[in-house]
Amino acid sequence: MAAHLVAASLLISQTASLSGALTDAHIDHLVYKGAALGALQGGVSSRGAGDVDVLVEPEDIPRVDWVLKDRGYRPAQQLPPVGHRGSWKFITTIDREVAYTGRPVGVDVHWRISPPRHLFATPRELFQRSITLDVGGVGVPTAAAGDALAMACFHAYYDRFSQLRAMVDIHRLIPLALQSRLPPLSPALGRLTAGVLTLHRELFPGIVDDEITELLTLLPKPLPMVRKVWERCGGDPTCREATRHPGLLWQRFLAELAYDHPIEALPRWVAKRLVFFPPATAVGQHQSLPRAFGSQLVRIAQGRAS
Repeated sequence: MAAHLVAASLLISQTASLSGALTDAHIDHLVYKGAALGALQGGVSSRGAGDVDVLVEPEDIPRVDWVLKDRGYRPAQQLPPVGHRGSWKFITTIDREVAYTGRPVGVDVHWRISPPRHLFATPRELFQRSITLDVGGVGVPTAAAGDALAMACFHAYYDRFSQLRAMVDIHRLIPLALQSRLPPLSPALGRLTAGVLTLHRELFPGIVDDEITELLTLLPKPLPMVRKVWERCGGDPTCREATRHPGLLWQRFLAELAYDHPIEALPRWVAKRLVFFPPATAVGQHQSLPRAFGSQLVRIAQGRAS
């Protein structure tokens, strides 16, 4: 219990500090998950340990990078310098985030919520719908309840239900989202959200059944793949980790394809696995995109790529 409170205190203070620094730099942002999600649920310390997840617009990444480095953070991987626009155009197309290491907690900088570009609303739209909550004495912008519920459903599915805590988040957000109404969701996100809510009702009957039923009337038909992913991986932390087993890789691709754009899914899946950015070190902070591609070719030849 004491360790949880200490970890929560560190996460709260760093969330407040980072959001304040971004605000002072006039960088529009949204903090979600972590302490901000705890504040939305009515208990800012309920999340315990974790990273600070912040959403920004892609064009603001260089300024965010400067703010973080000024505060002692560094990218966790050897990425191209943020001034290399062509390299970062590629990175922001195939991925959704970059991790920064620093004490006492890390920071994940997102330019979108999900790997697919069109699943969630744009950062600007999410900013416009955001709400401001008190986190550590600082007004921190975070996702409105309806968006937060959709995000929680996505992350539970994307992480293959490996952390049962995700279902607790969904449980706490359901009445809040119903009270404030769901925002417009893309058809794919609506189906995914409906699928996770349906699964939640089946796993925990009699708790928030009426609220889920009402929410489902506002959503399209549930995504059937949700149940399949739960049956394969629900509550198994090892399912979240990447694996070189071809069958499991194929299963993961199909799980992501279920909500992705069919034309974009395979090229992005392949492109993301054609580059390798090793962990950053004191002597190795950056790596060019061509070198990252060459490194991955070597790893593939040696059977080490996943």
